[in-house]
Amino acid sequence: MSDGRSHLAIWALGGLSVLAIAVGLSFTGGPAQGAKERRDGIRYEDLLSLARCASFAGDREEVLSRQAVLCPGEAAKTDPLTGQPYLVQPMPDNRLRLCASFELTQEEAPWRRRDLDSWQGDCMIVELARTP
Repeated sequence: MSDGRSHLAIWALGGLSVLAIAVGLSFTGGPAQGAKERRDGIRYEDLLSLARCASFAGDREEVLSRQAVLCPGEAAKTDPLTGQPYLVQPMPDNRLRLCASFELTQEEAPWRRRDLDSWQGDCMIVELARTP
């Protein structure tokens, strides 16, 4: 027969294990946080691809007039997870604003905005190459 102390030790170890898992999930955010980070990573890479294409595509009017073929076969023009198109807005001084609906805030995903000068909220600001 076992005494009450061994049962208590088993319950204590089980309780500590559950506590360790709970604390770990609170720090990492768990699987749901990881899924949001992966989805936002896709959106981030899509905007970077669009920005690369747009920056060499010509002046703002030219880019806007052929937005549908801005990056043929290279960059996604819609969010593959929601089906919503990425927003492309003209700005003064031959710039464009490229926007996506990110799930995480800047504080939750600082990796998303490495170059803070080119970001406004969920939008990337792109300087277009000037045509001579």
